[in-house]
Amino acid sequence: MKLTNGILLETGVRFIFRMDASPKIGVGHALRCVAIAEKLQESGFQSVFVGNTASIEWVDLLINSIPRVQRFNFEDEFIIQEHYDILVIDSYSLASNSPFINSLPWKMTAAIVDESSPDYLVDVYIHPGPSYGWKIPKNANPVSVLQGIDYVPIRKSITSIQTREEIPSSNNVATIVGGGTDPNRFIEHLIPEIEQLTNDFEVRVFSSHQNLTSKNSNINFYAPSSGVEKSFSESNLVISTAGTTVWEVASIGIPLGIAKAVENQHTNFEYFTSSGLAVEVGQFNGSRWKFEKEKLELLFDSPNLRKKISDKQKSMIGKNGLENLCYGLLNATVTKLNLGKSDYAK
Repeated sequence: MKLTNGILLETGVRFIFRMDASPKIGVGHALRCVAIAEKLQESGFQSVFVGNTASIEWVDLLINSIPRVQRFNFEDEFIIQEHYDILVIDSYSLASNSPFINSLPWKMTAAIVDESSPDYLVDVYIHPGPSYGWKIPKNANPVSVLQGIDYVPIRKSITSIQTREEIPSSNNVATIVGGGTDPNRFIEHLIPEIEQLTNDFEVRVFSSHQNLTSKNSNINFYAPSSGVEKSFSESNLVISTAGTTVWEVASIGIPLGIAKAVENQHTNFEYFTSSGLAVEVGQFNGSRWKFEKEKLELLFDSPNLRKKISDKQKSMIGKNGLENLCYGLLNATVTKLNLGKSDYAK
């Protein structure tokens, strides 16, 4: 995205991200907002984050790494600049009638939404992902709707990884990710299944849960912030729950096995498995995990299957979602503020 003459920058607008993260709700809301804030910062805009991240240290570090960012854990700590502030909501827990949304003099409001989001009445709706499972709320009158897989925000640390080819079988690496917080303990229940497989993979497991071990010396455990991007770049296979991570992995073209850990992952899970972008490896049914052992074994054993998945990903998933999203958000802001012709071009 290229800033051409600065008509919006001259107004001094700030982007206020209202999001939360916790072991229960995960970190996807925060990671999407971080990606957008990083991109907007490249064009000179300041970001403010409002919301509790439940002291998830690696998420706090990501937020604080954004230049000039301001950070507030609670809404009552934040003071609006009424002539300048644009609200961006990414939350399941913030009520649609929240005074923070409706009682403050925002210049514009936007919401990142899916089928689990409250029915926010905002100026801009951002629905990153398949164009089903979510509908514009009744009585909404949006300035813009940014919807579809062309608007999935992929973080800068991921887009910098080059689309990769299958690594020779003598150097097989599998990365396993349980999401930012893994509330249903996907990793803990998956590892015994992985241990039973007869394969020559080095398995790198990234989990927020401590004290996980394995009797297999090829399986090693790491914290979520410990170089997962580097591990992706070296992997022949990634196994993940069907949250934000699956879009990042598919944008690099890495063969993918996915599991549905919570109900709000249903759309991603159905889209990826039905489109050939990933192979189902399991689902959590509300009380226990059920794994697809034959499919899991095939993912490890079949280079042909992995190549088929990777080729499908490369044909369908792009890396420009974040750019498209920010381009649309900035142009909607120009329109809402009645600043004349937009000056933002990709």
